[in-house]
Amino acid sequence: MRINNMLHNTTKNPLGIRDKISNKHTPMKCILPIFASILFLLIVTTYDTLAFAQTHAVSNQTILDTARAVVRVTSKGCSGSVDRRTSSGFVWQKSNTVITTLHSVANCSDINISYVHYGISRSAKVNKILSHADLALLEVNNAPNSDFIASKQSHSAGMKLATIGFPLNTVNWQESQGAVGLNVSKLSEILNDEARAKIASLGIPDLGIDAFRLTAIVKAGSSGGPIINQNGDLIGIVDGGLDGGSAMLNWGIPVSYVDHLLNSNEDSSSINIDDKVDIAFSYSSGATLESITEVNEILECGGRRYFKIGTRTLKDIVKSVHSSPQLDDPNSFLTMVNNWSTFIDPIRLENIHYDMWVDEQTGATLSIPNEMEVHNEGAICVAEDSTSDVRLYFKSVVAPNVAPHLIQNYVQQASIQFENLAMQSIGNIVGCAPDPVWSSFAPHQRFDGMIVRRQNYYCDNTAWQRTYSVVGHFSREGSYAGVNAYVDQYNQLGPAGDPDLNLRWAAAALSVLISNYQL
Repeated sequence: MRINNMLHNTTKNPLGIRDKISNKHTPMKCILPIFASILFLLIVTTYDTLAFAQTHAVSNQTILDTARAVVRVTSKGCSGSVDRRTSSGFVWQKSNTVITTLHSVANCSDINISYVHYGISRSAKVNKILSHADLALLEVNNAPNSDFIASKQSHSAGMKLATIGFPLNTVNWQESQGAVGLNVSKLSEILNDEARAKIASLGIPDLGIDAFRLTAIVKAGSSGGPIINQNGDLIGIVDGGLDGGSAMLNWGIPVSYVDHLLNSNEDSSSINIDDKVDIAFSYSSGATLESITEVNEILECGGRRYFKIGTRTLKDIVKSVHSSPQLDDPNSFLTMVNNWSTFIDPIRLENIHYDMWVDEQTGATLSIPNEMEVHNEGAICVAEDSTSDVRLYFKSVVAPNVAPHLIQNYVQQASIQFENLAMQSIGNIVGCAPDPVWSSFAPHQRFDGMIVRRQNYYCDNTAWQRTYSVVGHFSREGSYAGVNAYVDQYNQLGPAGDPDLNLRWAAAALSVLISNYQL
């Protein structure tokens, strides 16, 4: 389905092409720092109601103790075109018993358990399954005397948690901090229509089972890993995520299903999983060796580490807008896409590819057109294509471990610093003024506590040429991320403008609306 057939018509003007205004080169007073300084002043009362998350909601010691019981599960001889799956699991209550996800091991003839902490590997077989909850209990041959997880507790909305697993392309386990998401209690409530259809076709898990959304950053290969609370109690098992993980919606299976698994007499030979497992679940194996190599790719930039959770087309993102709460301002996003589709070839527009980069610590997720190359420029990250006339600037930071009432000031200063760094990197700008049509006059808040403000600016350079910027500021739980899309040749945009420049500018500007924090 084409993009221009998927959206409603709108009378708004396309972003950055507002009726010949670009031809009026009236000198502007440089007011960028002033606007940045009021970015979060309007949300003081809101911010105080948010629970400030310390960097380690689950202590390092609790994670280290639990990690000794986490294992890597490698399954070979599996049905489907890819005969190998890699996932995680954990030792439960005794050293020869491992729990993992059923989709990771079903219809596989050779299962290997790596007790990574002990440097030992053993073969295993499926002992029990609970297909409607996508769980499997493995019996390990000649298991070592290893640590195990023995306690459990029911989850509750907002509960702080950590996931532990073995992502693809990593040697050691990795943990991710987060919380139990709000507003959902069933798997069907987390999934979009396409994902529901895929899982229904696969047959596991049952769409009506209890499930909870994870705000933790869960990487590919982590399926089957434990989800623990601050006391180290098991509260759930990592199961999957939407759109290969790139939709940034992940879910866990509640620990209450573990008892059902232990008492199950279900016949595992009745399960038939084929290639659909690689589509329906993020945290199994990639469909090809190339996709496995690309997942969890690391980007170090601006003093932060990001991992690549996947690549999505603009068409995919548009299709998921109404079935996924990820975008905080879907109406503006669709309006912009719709406007551009009136004079940009819809096929080229819908095939824009975005690499989704996630800050490993905060969950700040940046969407970068994959034709752009990223490099450091001082304390800021810059993404640009070969022409350099369209650029993206981005930066994320984390507040030091200070009192909650000081976080407001830190985020405030971070937003000002980001805009100053971006302006310094752009250079030769003499003045800017906000575009009133596309600027937010107040921040807004997503249901998970993420606070957002976007502003667009007309700017003049030293040659009195009109340029344009789309700026996004994001904050959640003591962290901040900023994204600035910038175009030099504003006068060449629009229906009569340069088709290639229009396309590249659309890709960069939409990045600011797609970027936010992982749910």
